[in-house]
Amino acid sequence: MKTVGWKDIAELIGITAIVASLIFVGLEMRQQQVLARAELGSQSFEYMTSIRQAFSDPAFAGTYVKMLENPGELTNAETASLNGFYHELIQLVERDCSLVGLGVFSECTNTLNRFYPEYFGNQFAKNWWRSTRGIYRAGLVERISPVIEQLDNDVSHRYLDNGKSSP
Repeated sequence: MKTVGWKDIAELIGITAIVASLIFVGLEMRQQQVLARAELGSQSFEYMTSIRQAFSDPAFAGTYVKMLENPGELTNAETASLNGFYHELIQLVERDCSLVGLGVFSECTNTLNRFYPEYFGNQFAKNWWRSTRGIYRAGLVERISPVIEQLDNDVSHRYLDNGKSSP
């Protein structure tokens, strides 16, 4: 039987320390990834909240309702305001979908299915999307177009009607 010398014990301690440090680094990386995902989710929520706050401005709310009820009567300034609003919505999904592609985030489909019907379920929004989608990445267009095109043209209007109290 062979006796274990100090050299062998030192090597074993060294290898154990290396393995332990690698496990620690792995756990730290996983924790950082969880924190990053939580922060990204929070940022998406804040971004959607800021988009929804546009409706607290009576001028924008009036423009939005006019778009639903009489889109042909929109002024150029009102159309420009709506263009900015819809570009913000697309940028939110583009950001979320890009993060999905990187494997960091998983909210792209949820954002599309949950929020897009109320904003893109009208003829103005569909026409806007058809006229502007050429400026966005092909992968994004392929993901968003089917969702927008299948929406009923009255979804946005019904969404607003559902928020009214019954007489």
